[in-house]
Amino acid sequence: IEGKNLQQLINDDVWHVTPAQRLLLAFQVINGLVHCHSHLLLHLDVKPANIIVHVNGKICKLSDFGCSRIAVTSQNGLLIANDKTTNSVFGTITHKAPELLKGQKITDRADIYSFSLVLWEILTWKTVYSSIHPHILIYGVVVHKLRPEIEQLNIPKDKYGRALVTLLENCWSDELTKRPCAIIVQQIIKQFLCSKKLIQHFDEKINNNKSLKHAPMQLPKF
Repeated sequence: IEGKNLQQLINDDVWHVTPAQRLLLAFQVINGLVHCHSHLLLHLDVKPANIIVHVNGKICKLSDFGCSRIAVTSQNGLLIANDKTTNSVFGTITHKAPELLKGQKITDRADIYSFSLVLWEILTWKTVYSSIHPHILIYGVVVHKLRPEIEQLNIPKDKYGRALVTLLENCWSDELTKRPCAIIVQQIIKQFLCSKKLIQHFDEKINNNKSLKHAPMQLPKF
């Protein structure tokens, strides 16, 4: 795929995207995880730098499967990888699930945790934990359950806004069983894409900042 990775685009001072396009990017990322998990493949390094966005800004793909593992069993709805490697030696600290930072079992819900941070980055167009030292970050995430600031999203206080907050909080929950599977997340984001009110709210927030430019795009049809 010809383009740049999502981290490069977030760092770009010129290239900005509409709220509809942001949600569509998130939708395609979770689609990628649904596909991976349906084939028992756990990515385990989901982050903006590993998401390639096409030059037209409408298509994105997951990349870099160097940290991926194959799930060998399923337990209570979780896909579990039987891996002898120490869990702390792979992946990216900023997006790694707390159970992996603690060297615990590898499941598909680690990808869901990572995706929730990517979703926050897509919606805010900011890099998560950019000013926190890795050692402090690990301590904060594992011991104090540090998570990105919901307030930076500036979302409406209606049912869609509450649903978005709930989705993020469930996906980055410290408890594996509270994180939804990729298919459930996919269904929820699809509903957000169909919510013109939510998209309009984000549009108004961005339009108030005249320094931002939008890339043209049409909403997908479902």
